[in-house]
Amino acid sequence: KANRAYANKWKYDYLLMVGVAYDSGKPGQAAYNKLPLLKKAMDAKIYDAILILDSDAVIVDLDQDALDLIPQSMLLTACRNHETDEPYTWNINNGVTIWNLRHGKMNQVYDEWRRRIVARMRKRKLIPSDQAELHEVLKGYGEEGRKSMVNAIYTMDFRFHEGTFVKHVVRSRSSTWSSAADDLQRRKSTLQEAVQQVCTKWKDACGVAEVS
Repeated sequence: KANRAYANKWKYDYLLMVGVAYDSGKPGQAAYNKLPLLKKAMDAKIYDAILILDSDAVIVDLDQDALDLIPQSMLLTACRNHETDEPYTWNINNGVTIWNLRHGKMNQVYDEWRRRIVARMRKRKLIPSDQAELHEVLKGYGEEGRKSMVNAIYTMDFRFHEGTFVKHVVRSRSSTWSSAADDLQRRKSTLQEAVQQVCTKWKDACGVAEVS
């Protein structure tokens, strides 16, 4: 509800994907859903940017314009995983990303990311991970190439569960898609509380989202 309320407030299009785009036959295959979302926005040819959120991420500040966070010269804005990494590092959290669809490398990066994911699905021993393959794509451009592509921020905006714009409540163990019941409940409760706080502060926006 909070994410939809944000889109309504800013007059942005909102797309929710249900199900899986790529059936790898393994738990966690919904991780690959970012690719068709990205492709749909690219093919529409009417959008400048797209904010893609994992299902465990919620927008908590409806007054923040996402476009203010992405320089026009950059392809991708995301939170880097370590504060000491360079601001153009490949080591980003891709659970919350803003893509500049007008960037010259957009099609190239998408094509290589998709190619790597299709190849990964054929490898039985690897768990589904869109992030691991995006990291490899970004590594391929080297430090100099990423300086004009990756805006790896470490502000509070996207900083996982502490995020002031988007709160991303990740699972405790990233090496597996099997989570303990108490970890799932922790994440669910945190997200529900965040949505409640948003809809208490921005009642009108949430009210519109509820009926749209």
